[in-house]
Amino acid sequence: MKKTPIAALVLASAALAPALAAEIPDLAQAKQCLGCHSVDRDALAPSLRNIGTKYRKVRQAESIMVEIITKGSPLLADGKHWGAMKMPGAGTRVPVSEAEARQLADWILAL
Repeated sequence: MKKTPIAALVLASAALAPALAAEIPDLAQAKQCLGCHSVDRDALAPSLRNIGTKYRKVRQAESIMVEIITKGSPLLADGKHWGAMKMPGAGTRVPVSEAEARQLADWILAL
């Protein structure tokens, strides 16, 4: 008897997943992420897919990415972050809340 509610929940989640996934690119567009990043190819900034591939191998990737998304990227000792580019700091671009950054990071890590 208990299987029916669980099955219904699984089916509802599966039906909602594409709708939620479709909202993330809208969030990336609204926060101007796609002005520098592309999903699949390196352009002005690295592709979101390449970022996801790099950070999937890193411990606490989501937390690190949330920090970068909300505050900008740190410069490394050579003055670079990822190639010659640095993600601008929070005061120079559209604000991204921690919750929004977490959504974006999770989406990027899943690419």
